[in-house]
Amino acid sequence: MILGLTGGIASGKTTVAQHLVKLGAQLIEADDIGRQVVKPGCVGLVRVVEAFGPEVLAKDGTLKRQVLGSIVFEDKEKLALLNSILHPLMEEEMKKQIQELSTKGHVVLSAAILFEAGWERLVEKVIVTSVDQKTQLTRLMDRDGLTREEAQRRIDSQLPLQQKMLRADYLIDTSLPFADVKKQVEKIWREIL
Repeated sequence: MILGLTGGIASGKTTVAQHLVKLGAQLIEADDIGRQVVKPGCVGLVRVVEAFGPEVLAKDGTLKRQVLGSIVFEDKEKLALLNSILHPLMEEEMKKQIQELSTKGHVVLSAAILFEAGWERLVEKVIVTSVDQKTQLTRLMDRDGLTREEAQRRIDSQLPLQQKMLRADYLIDTSLPFADVKKQVEKIWREIL
């Protein structure tokens, strides 16, 4: 079984993914793949620098992720441009990893933008993590050191959580205590098995 795991940014996907791994799932993290495709020497980095200029490149040849983030989360057209560069490269790598890992057991593809990027076509069922807006905003500000406005722009750049929830096969409420989140994850895992 290939499962998609999504939800809004800072909605508890990592916590759920970690527990699924403990239960035996093979995990593919879209964020990790996103970092892989922009490593020095990769075509993704070359294309990003061509599109956004040398100011997104550090002296050591790595991508200045914060600088790029401040550019694209201020401008929807620039975010769309970045996505048009990176998403096809990421999807190609995801397909390779899914093929390789599916021989070892159930695979979980964790991606905050699973629906936005069209990657739900790569999976059989979708788990959506949900959290109330206030908690999501607070988590994001605390986790990434963002201002309220910066955090809200990043949340707004994604499909609204309510719309993702409507497209879910399984929902997990991550605003609950961890013990309750764990029980929800284990219930879904038993159903899948």
